[in-house]
Amino acid sequence: MSTSDNCGCCAGVTPLTPVDDLQPPGQPALALRVGTHGRFRQSMLADLADEPALENLTTRASDDPAIALLDSWAAVLDVLSFYQERIGNENYLRTATERRSVLELARAIGYELRPGVAASTWLAFTLETAPGAPLETRIDIGARAQSVPGQDETAQTFETLEAIDAKVRWNALPVLAAEAVPPRMGLRTMYLAGTATRLQAGDALLIIGDERSQDPDNENWDFRRVARLREVLPADPSDPKDVGYTVVTLDRGLGKPWHGVHPARRQSALLRAARPRPPVRLQRPRLAGDAGQPARHLPRPGRRCQAADQPAS
Repeated sequence: MSTSDNCGCCAGVTPLTPVDDLQPPGQPALALRVGTHGRFRQSMLADLADEPALENLTTRASDDPAIALLDSWAAVLDVLSFYQERIGNENYLRTATERRSVLELARAIGYELRPGVAASTWLAFTLETAPGAPLETRIDIGARAQSVPGQDETAQTFETLEAIDAKVRWNALPVLAAEAVPPRMGLRTMYLAGTATRLQAGDALLIIGDERSQDPDNENWDFRRVARLREVLPADPSDPKDVGYTVVTLDRGLGKPWHGVHPARRQSALLRAARPRPPVRLQRPRLAGDAGQPARHLPRPGRRCQAADQPAS
């Protein structure tokens, strides 16, 4: 039963700011707002009763000029507390959302982010050979070229970075479509010529070079396993020289950096260790861009290995 002593009608309002600043762990953002518009407004209305000079101000109507003034200041405090929370979150790497904040935090420990770089590509210009066309010309800086977009793609526009001299007789020069990628320290991706390597995920690979022909104890070789494969078909099936290539991702990088041992450096050979019964038979796919040399020496593990008579087809 409600009486005049417990109805709560005489309790008035109580301040609601500042709110509790406790930050639970593992949160994606920090809650740093000390209040909102409604909380600030109620807190200022509660403070009116504590001011003896304002004891005659008994109205709490929103259209009263005095209450409207408090409402305006509550809006100002709401905006300030919002930006206070955003600035506070930008002070920590985990909660920062602005790139500039991350850059400044990195600078605090002496690290400088690299500037953004636009996409680049190589262009091959073919001059007009019709009668009367100039035999040579100069292509100035800023000459534009546009890519041919595929389905659901957007054409990309590129501009030349430097002026070049072009000649009609250079039209006969073929475009370099591939280059050799020799093994290097930490390399996990290898490119093999052709797509019929018969490799599978989990196969063992042995990468050795001509160093062992001069020094049987040379340690520049690596034994790795295939993590995954990706076959790239020839761009021009009618070109007998374009046989495509296979991208092989290894289970870990080449070399032994903790021992300072580099992978094979000269005329590297890639041998595939099949996994049937011993003796283990080795087949040798060619490295993409490399004519390849037969491997005459193998590492000396305590296993029987016999070189294949023919390279992998």
